[in-house]
Amino acid sequence: MEKLEQAIVELQSKVLFQEDALHKLNDAIVQQGKIIEGMLRKFAELDDKIEQLMFEGRPSVPTGDEKPPHY
Repeated sequence: MEKLEQAIVELQSKVLFQEDALHKLNDAIVQQGKIIEGMLRKFAELDDKIEQLMFEGRPSVPTGDEKPPHY
């Protein structure tokens, strides 16, 4: 009977250890998800800024109403 009780205690200990490990892994995944979401937002902001700077850097296309600079 003592061996059976010892086996049960060991199994309970292993289950508790696994539950603790799962909680820690879940917490790590949640934290990484938040970090990734922040990085994706920042990436989108930087992408928008690059597009804006590229658009601002383009030479303007004459509309036909403007006189050339040599007049």
